[in-house]
Amino acid sequence: MPLFEPSKLPKIDIEPKLISLANGGVDRLRARLVDQIVMSPLPWLLIPAEVQAFFQGHVRRALMFIEGGYDAYLASRGLIVYTCARAIYETFAFVMDFARNLRVILPTAILKR
Repeated sequence: MPLFEPSKLPKIDIEPKLISLANGGVDRLRARLVDQIVMSPLPWLLIPAEVQAFFQGHVRRALMFIEGGYDAYLASRGLIVYTCARAIYETFAFVMDFARNLRVILPTAILKR
């Protein structure tokens, strides 16, 4: 079921395509969720599991803020909506910074094995 329903949104000019894109983005985030992360007892195999755990935590965080912000919007709780929007931006920025740093560190970590 799509998160953003046009019938619940205000009667302002929001293109149906934008609502569809937003719902598609939420669906793609939900599709990334896993129930279990397999950890290895071998130290050099821990890195992929730790990276997956990091991303899982932030995907879940983003979904909570998106869904919570939308619920707050529907309940006319503007301050909560803005706080959730800011948290989504911060989560995205943190994940992008992590990925950028990981791209620098990972090749040297693999070579040291």
